Amino acid sequence: MAGLEVVSTAIERMKMDSPTSNSSDCTLRTNTSFSSHSRTSSGFHSQGIMEGTSIDVENHHGSLETLNTSFQEFDCAERYPRLVELGRAPWTDEQVEEVLQNCEELKKQSRSISYSSVQRLSYLLQRPLIRIVREARRLSLTYNKCTKHDLTAAMRIVLSYNLADLCLKAATKALSSYQMNAGNFKQCKRKRAGLTFSVGQFFRWMLDAKVAGAVDDHAAVFLTACMENLAVEVVKRASLMYVGKDSSEFTMEMLELGVSDDAETWGLLQPFEHLICGRSASGLVVFPSSSSITRLNGLPGEQSHGECDHNAMQGHEANRQMEQSMMVTCVGSISELGELVARATHYLQNFQKLSSGYNQHCEITWSSHALQTLFHFMKCNQLENQDAPPDHHQHSIQLTPERSFVVLPPLLEWMRVASAHCLHRFGSCIDADDVLQAARVLLPGMDCPVRPLRCSEGTSFVRALDADKSALKFKRNLGFQMLESGRADLVPHAAQLLGTDGLNTINEQGLTPLMFAALQGDEGMVQILLENGAEPDTVVPSNPQKYPCVHPAIRHWTALSFAVNHKHTSVSQLLLDSGASVEGSVEIHGDNYTHSPLQLASAEGHLEQVCLLLAKGADPYLTTSQNDCFSSKGYNNSFALAASHGHRSVLRKLLEQPHSRRSSDILSLEEMLAEGVDAEEPRRRERKTSKSAKNKMSAALQEAMYHSCEHSFLDIVMELRSLGIPWTLHCWTETLKINKQLHRRANLQCLLRDFGSIRLEEDWEEFISDGLLLLFEIFRYSRDEVLSRQLASIFSSLYGSPEIPEIDIPVPKALARIDPHFVNNPDMSDVTFIVEGQPFYAHKIVLVTASKRFKSLLSEARNSDGVGGGSKLPSIEISDIKYNIFKLVMEYLYHGNADQLQIASKDILELLAAASFFSVDGLVLYCSRLCSQKLTPETALTIYRHARLYNSPSLISYCHAYFLINFGDLLTQNEAFRKLLRGNRPHQQDTLAMMQQILSYRIREMHGMKNTSV
Repeated sequence: MAGLEVVSTAIERMKMDSPTSNSSDCTLRTNTSFSSHSRTSSGFHSQGIMEGTSIDVENHHGSLETLNTSFQEFDCAERYPRLVELGRAPWTDEQVEEVLQNCEELKKQSRSISYSSVQRLSYLLQRPLIRIVREARRLSLTYNKCTKHDLTAAMRIVLSYNLADLCLKAATKALSSYQMNAGNFKQCKRKRAGLTFSVGQFFRWMLDAKVAGAVDDHAAVFLTACMENLAVEVVKRASLMYVGKDSSEFTMEMLELGVSDDAETWGLLQPFEHLICGRSASGLVVFPSSSSITRLNGLPGEQSHGECDHNAMQGHEANRQMEQSMMVTCVGSISELGELVARATHYLQNFQKLSSGYNQHCEITWSSHALQTLFHFMKCNQLENQDAPPDHHQHSIQLTPERSFVVLPPLLEWMRVASAHCLHRFGSCIDADDVLQAARVLLPGMDCPVRPLRCSEGTSFVRALDADKSALKFKRNLGFQMLESGRADLVPHAAQLLGTDGLNTINEQGLTPLMFAALQGDEGMVQILLENGAEPDTVVPSNPQKYPCVHPAIRHWTALSFAVNHKHTSVSQLLLDSGASVEGSVEIHGDNYTHSPLQLASAEGHLEQVCLLLAKGADPYLTTSQNDCFSSKGYNNSFALAASHGHRSVLRKLLEQPHSRRSSDILSLEEMLAEGVDAEEPRRRERKTSKSAKNKMSAALQEAMYHSCEHSFLDIVMELRSLGIPWTLHCWTETLKINKQLHRRANLQCLLRDFGSIRLEEDWEEFISDGLLLLFEIFRYSRDEVLSRQLASIFSSLYGSPEIPEIDIPVPKALARIDPHFVNNPDMSDVTFIVEGQPFYAHKIVLVTASKRFKSLLSEARNSDGVGGGSKLPSIEISDIKYNIFKLVMEYLYHGNADQLQIASKDILELLAAASFFSVDGLVLYCSRLCSQKLTPETALTIYRHARLYNSPSLISYCHAYFLINFGDLLTQNEAFRKLLRGNRPHQQDTLAMMQQILSYRIREMHGMKNTSV
C-alpha cells in the first residue's frame, strides 16, 4: 500500500513538472489540454477514439507508458465512494432473460444468451437504476411529487445523448400504450404498457426508496420502459464486437469485454457514485460515435462532384477539430473556455435541429457565473501558466494538487449534464447552480444541496429583453424579494413594484407570493398577504406559451394545494378559514385537471390534513380529468391514491366519511312546489341518488383495490375485500401470487374460498395462462391439507360435467385375414409359437400384415433357421406372457375386432401389456376402454401406472380427466395418489403438468375457445 502511494506521488509530480507548449493558437492549446494528460496506459485502442489523441504524448509523459490500468482501478476502488448495493431489484433474472429473448435485433444474431450473462446483466442494471432514481429524487424534492418530467430529466442527466434518446423513445411508446388502455382494471399495468418488467413492482420500489412523497403512475411506466430498453442496449452494444465471429452463445465474458469497449455504457455500469462519462475501460477519452456531428455536412446539395469532395474533406477536418475541442478535460483560461463552450453550443444546436431529440437545446445559453464556475473545475495550472514569462513559473509554488486525469470529464459531458438540469426547470440560461449540480454528478467526492426554489428570477434574462421589459422584471423580482423577507411594512411597497396585479402577480414559475409563502410554510407571511388582499384561489397557469417555466406537476394548483403538498397544516387551516376553496381549482374551471388538495394529502398519507379537508367538505370521490386525446383516468379519486401509496389509515378515514350530496341532487323549494301532487317524485329521486352514490363508491373502491394489488399492499387488499368489494380475476390472481410468495396460509385459504365469486365470462384465456398455472403451482408445493382440498374442489368444478367421453376406437383397416376357425389350427399353419411350453399354431399372412412386432419376430426366426432349412416350421418362443392372454391376442388378429373376445376382468391389464408388446394398436385401444370403465378411487392409480408403463395415451388422458373430476375423493382415500402428485421424480411432476393441460383443453372446449391438440 505504501509503495503504491509513493508511485502515485511520483506520477503527480511528473505531471506538475512536465513541459508545455507555448502555442498561442486556441485550437492547438485545446488539443494540448486534452492530449497532455490523455495517455495513462499503452496498448489500449478503442474504436471511436479521436484522431490525434496522442499528439505530444511522447514529449510529455513518456514514462507513464509503462503503467497499465490496474493502478488506476486500484486507486479508484480504494478512494472513491461507491453506490449502495440493493437488497432487491424491481425485476427478476427470468424477466431480464425474457426481455432479451423478445428483442428482434438480438434474435437475428442467432446467438443464444447464456444464463450467467443474464444474471450478470441483471446485477449490473441496478447501478443505472440507482443513478437515475437518485437524480429523480433530488429533482422531485421541490414539489414532493415524482412525475415523468422528473424521470425524463434524470435520464438526460445520467445517460448519454444517444442512450437517453433511445430510452425516452421507448418510454413514450410504453406510456402511449398505457394511456390507450386507461380504465382497463382487468389487465395488469405491465400488459397495458406493453412491457415485460412489472410496472407495479417498479412503483412499489420507488415508494420504498422514498423517491418522493407521491409518485405518479406515468413516472413508474417511464422508469420501467427505460430499464427494459437499457438492458437491450447494453447487450446489443456488447455483441457488436462479435458480429461475424463463430460463437453460438453470448457468454458473461463477452458481455464484460463488450461493455468495457463502449464508452457510453462502461462508466454507467461502474460501482462508483460519480458518473464516469466519455471514457472506456482503457481510460481514454472517447467521443460518442452516435452523437458524431460529422453527418452535418452529409446533407444533399447542388455542388459538383469535385466541389462535394473538397467540401467534404474540409467539413471532415472541421468536425474532427470540433470533436477534439468538445473532448477537452481541462483549460488554461476562462476566455479559452468561453470560446470552446460557444463553439460547442453552436454545433450542438445544429445537431439537435437535424435530429428528433431535445429541440430545447437550441434556446440554451451560458451565463458568466456558470462559465466561471465551470472554469473552477476545469482549470489546469500547467496550461494557465503557458503564456507567462519563462522565469515566472519556475519559482511558483502550487498549494493544491491537480485532479487526476482519469476523473476529469470532457467538456461535452459538462455541457450535457448542466443543460439537463437547466431544461428540467425550463430555463433558457445555464447558471452556476446547474454547473455545481453537474460537478456533483461527474466528479468523485463532490456534493451540493438541492437547488432551492426561488421566488424571483436571476438576471440572465436581461440580454434577451429590451430595456423596458428588463426594468419591469427587475421591479417584479425586487417585489418578490421584499415579500420573501417577511416584513409587513414592506408589503405596500412590494405591491407597487409588482404592478397592476399587485399581490396576485404570477412569476415565471407560475407562483404568486401567497403560493410561495404557503409552500415555505410561512404562516406569518400568509396571514399578512391575506390581510392585504391576496386572493387565496389564484390558480397556477397552464398555458405553456405564456408561462413556459411552469412545472407540469403544479398546473392548476392553488395556494392550498402547496400548503397541503408540503404538510403545512396550520397554513392550510388559515387558508381555509380565509375562504379558500377546499377543492382547489375545480370550482373555478369546472373540471379537475389536477389533483385536488384532498387527493394530494391522500397520496402523501398525511392523516391530519385529510381530516381537516374532510371536515371542510372535501369530496373524496372527486376524479381527475386528463387533458389529452386518450382521456386517461389515471388516479381517479382519493381512495385510489391512498391505496396505491399504501396509506391504510388514510383509506380508513376516507371510508368513514359519508357520501356528500352535490347541490344538484337537492331539490329546491321552487322544484318542490312545481312538482305539486306528485308526492312520490322526491322519494324516487332520493332512491336514484342513493343508488348512484353506491355505484360511485363501489367503482372508487374497485379502482383502489386494483392499485393496491398492483403495488403489493396486501393488508389494504384484504381489508377492501372484507368490505364486500368484488374480486376481478386480475386482482384475485395478483393477490394470490403475492400471498404465495410470502407464505401467508390464512390469506391463501380465504382467497381460494372466494374463487367461486369471480366472474370469468370474458377472462378465461387470461385465467388459463396465469391463474390456472398459479393454482397448480401452489398445489405442487403446498403441504397444507386444507389448501389441497380447496384446490382439488376448484379443479373439479372447473372441469365441469362428471361424464368423461369414452375412448374412441376407430374402425380397423381391412387386412389380410382367414377364417377364425384356423386360430391355433395346425392345418395350413406355417409358424409355431411356444407359450408356457405349449405350441400355438399361426399363419404368417395374418401376423405380418397385422403388426410390425410380429413381422420382426418372423424375420428373426427365418434368419436363425437359415435359407433352405428343410420343411420344418419355424418355432418362436414367447416368454412373460400367459397362454390364455396370447390366445386372446391371436383371436383379435384373426377376427379383426374384439367383438367375439371373452375377457375376464382380471386379465384386462395383462392383455393390455401383451397388446402393447406386440404393437396391436386396435387391441390396445380396446383394452384402454375396458380399463377406463373399471376406474375407481381404489384402482385408479394402478390403472394409471399401467397406462404410462405400456404407453397408452388415450388411457392416460382419460385417467387425468378422472383425477380432475374425483380430485377430492382421491386425495382423502388414496395415499399413493397424494405421493404421486407431490413427488420429486420427473414422471411425478409430469402428472400435474398433464392434468393442467387436460383442464386447459377442457375449459377452452366448454367455452368455445380455440383449442390445440393435447
